[in-house]
Amino acid sequence: MFKAHSRGAITFYLRHKLGILLLLVAIVGAGLFVGTQSSSATPAQTDPSVIITKDESIGDNNPSGDYVLTGDATIETVTITTTGPADTDLKLSISGPVACHPKWVNPNDPHPTITLQTQISQVTLSNVGAGTLSAQYSVTCANVGNYGCTPVNNCLQIIANVTSESTTNDPNPTNNQAENHVQVTVTKGTDIGVKLVKEEEIAQAPGQTTTHVMNISVTNYGPNVADVHFNLLAVSRLGVCEVRLIDLPGDDYNEFVTDEDNDGTNETLYSQIEITFPSVNVNQTINFQRSYDLICYVPGPINNAYEIQADVLPLPPVNETNLGSQQSCPAPWCLPPVVGGPASNSDNVHKNFPQLITPTPTPSPTPTPTHTPTATPSKTPTSTPTHTPTPTPHTVTPTVIGDTSTPHFTPTPTGSHTATPTPTATDGGSHTPTPTATNGTSHTPTATPTCACPCICASHTPTPVPTPTPTPCTCGCQCPPTPTATPTPVPPTPTPVLCETTANSSGFCSGDINCDGYISMPDATEALRIATGAVESHCGDAQPLCGGYGSIADALALLRFLAGLCPTIESGCFPTSS
Repeated sequence: MFKAHSRGAITFYLRHKLGILLLLVAIVGAGLFVGTQSSSATPAQTDPSVIITKDESIGDNNPSGDYVLTGDATIETVTITTTGPADTDLKLSISGPVACHPKWVNPNDPHPTITLQTQISQVTLSNVGAGTLSAQYSVTCANVGNYGCTPVNNCLQIIANVTSESTTNDPNPTNNQAENHVQVTVTKGTDIGVKLVKEEEIAQAPGQTTTHVMNISVTNYGPNVADVHFNLLAVSRLGVCEVRLIDLPGDDYNEFVTDEDNDGTNETLYSQIEITFPSVNVNQTINFQRSYDLICYVPGPINNAYEIQADVLPLPPVNETNLGSQQSCPAPWCLPPVVGGPASNSDNVHKNFPQLITPTPTPSPTPTPTHTPTATPSKTPTSTPTHTPTPTPHTVTPTVIGDTSTPHFTPTPTGSHTATPTPTATDGGSHTPTPTATNGTSHTPTATPTCACPCICASHTPTPVPTPTPTPCTCGCQCPPTPTATPTPVPPTPTPVLCETTANSSGFCSGDINCDGYISMPDATEALRIATGAVESHCGDAQPLCGGYGSIADALALLRFLAGLCPTIESGCFPTSS
């Protein structure tokens, strides 16, 4: 009994639990089924909407260059933002006065409609869905004026609408349309251009001020007469190369400096000239010149040392029609297509950086000292006149006639007596040569008789020749004493010294001023040019000779060494203060 009762109770318990489990499964399954059916029957709604963003006032030069000019097509952009399902369609409409010919060009409406004095242009974009896109419209106005909404036919209006076939219950239909009006200001326009021709490569020595001329032309290409404003600007770096424009009467000149990096020190110099040319006719060109002074404090080459800029614009109420490339609008959106692209400079501006190069000094083999114009130092200190000096002595040939013992002097002609200069000064003294004869007279002393009858005196020559025995005068006379021949010193011809020696294998030595590897007369020339400030020393290994930097003492030391008066260059240096 107990066992049977126990088995029955257990069976009852299991059946009861199983029934409850099956009931729960059924309820959950039904709920899932009901939920799925409900979601499919009522899909989620997406609100179609549209917002447009654009320039609300065109032709007001805001932003700069925003002009609507008579007879020119002006292209403007509208940005459209939409929401909604994928099948959302967008319809764009623009309307305005026929005089301004408003129409969509991207996407393109090739056939806008005209009703009375109003032109209407419409385009439709299907299935734009949710996102942001751009559209372009153009206006081409024939007359100057302001086009707004007074009177009504002057109103330029843009409307955007969105619709969706799948949205049967739009939660907010009021945001399916966006519209507003655009103010249009139309002015006259003309094309002004400038050309500037100047030196683009300049050799400039430090400390030297030079003047440079610029040829400038300003042209009005039309189609309207305009007052033209011309601006010329030079921008340079203080302490490097400084440029100052040279103004003429009637010019408006301005000069100022700036601290570009805010370190408390001015770095940039601005020099500016402004000119106004009134009533420049169509196709008229104005040619003129302006100049600038340039001084550099450092040797070249210098990159972007200074900038020259010239620019022109017509003055209001006329505006510039060609300020560079406009926005592109390809086919089929624009017919004909608008060629544009990235903005580029027009002919309203000319600007660039002239290049500074290092001036190349031209050494002269014959430097001319500034303190004595008669001296001409040369590589070999020899005389430079056209007649070559011939050391032919004046030989007197005595001829005795009868017993009177009257001599006849027959001189040997030798031409002009050429002065023989002494060696180039190397001791700091004058460079003036000491001529042996300056007036063409004889080198031979002439006897001065002391009585009425002449005397026969021997001629004196540098070389030994037979000396005739003079016949004494009966009345007696005094012959001058026989002079002692003194040979004219001939300075040694300096030979260039090669700097690369066993003692100095670096290839350079003190005194090689022009860096050609030799010590020669061009080095003395270069030393003189450096001492007078004509050039800067450009050989870093040629050290100053006499404790200074490019002084006259350096040049004199070189000259003394080259003349053979000093065994070394340094021994020819004069004492200098430390």
